[in-house]
Amino acid sequence: MISDVASRLELLQELAGRLAARRDDLAAAAGEDIGTPHWLAALEVDLAADFLRTMELEAPNVEGKMPYGVVAAIFPYDAAPVMLARVGGSALLGGNRFRFSCSSQTPRVARILEEVVRPFPEITLVAGLDNRTFGQQCVADPQVRVFVISGGGEVGAAYAKHAQAFDKLFFAGPSGLPPVILFRDAPLKQAATFLVRRAFLQLIEEHLRELVDDGIVEGLDTRVAALAFLGTIDEVVVHWLATGEPEPLVGAASALVRYNLRAIGLGGRVREVPAYKPVTSKGPG
Repeated sequence: MISDVASRLELLQELAGRLAARRDDLAAAAGEDIGTPHWLAALEVDLAADFLRTMELEAPNVEGKMPYGVVAAIFPYDAAPVMLARVGGSALLGGNRFRFSCSSQTPRVARILEEVVRPFPEITLVAGLDNRTFGQQCVADPQVRVFVISGGGEVGAAYAKHAQAFDKLFFAGPSGLPPVILFRDAPLKQAATFLVRRAFLQLIEEHLRELVDDGIVEGLDTRVAALAFLGTIDEVVVHWLATGEPEPLVGAASALVRYNLRAIGLGGRVREVPAYKPVTSKGPG
C-alpha cells in the first residue's frame, strides 16, 4: 500500500490516463458485450477519467486516516469504468488495495480493464471466476475489510448473513433506475400507474439478470428486454380490462420468457427456462 497521499494521487492520475487511452476500445467492447451505444460507453469512460483527475479535492478526507486494507467489489454489467474510478479510485486514495471482478456479461470490457490496471500492483482484476465464487472468497479472506456488491434482493440477503466478515458492506440494489420524486399535486392515477410500471420493470430486469448469470440466456441487454416484457404485460392488462377475464398465466412464465426473447431476436440463444413456481402466502395458523 502507498503510504503518502501525494503518491496515491499520482497513481490515480496515471490510471485516468490509461483509461482515457482505451476510450474507444472500451466503448466498442461495451457495445459488443451488452449493446451499449458507443457514445454512451465513451461518455462513461470520460466520466471515469475526469473523476480520477479531480480526486485531489477528496484528499483532505483521507489525510491522517488509516486504510482498511483490501477493498473488494463485484461490478454490475454496466458502467464498469465508472465503478473502477469511483469505487476503486476512492479505495486507492484511502491507501487501500483494490480487488474486483466484472460481470459475466462483459468479458470484453473485463479483458481491456485488466490491461488498463496491469501496471498497478495495488489493483487486481480477478478473472476466471464467476462472481458467486469470487464473493465467497472475499467473505473467507480476512484481508478483505470492505466489500461492494450489486444485484437482486436475494444477492443482498445472502451477503447480509456474512456482514460480520467485513468492516463495511455496501449493497446496491438491482436495475440502476434513477430516483424519482412525485409531488403531492401529481395526478393520482398517472402517478400510481407510473410507480407500478416502474416496479414491474425493476422486477423483470432483476429476473432476467438472474437468467443471464445462471447461463440460461446469453448476450442479453436486460434493460431492453425488460422493456419488451413490460410491453407484453401491458397487452395482458389491456385484454383483462377489455374482456373482464384475466389471461390464464399461472404456469406460463417460461413460455412468456421465450416469447419475449424470441421477439427481440434471442430465441435461439436460450436454454431451458426454469418452470414458474408461484409464491403463495399462508394466513395465520
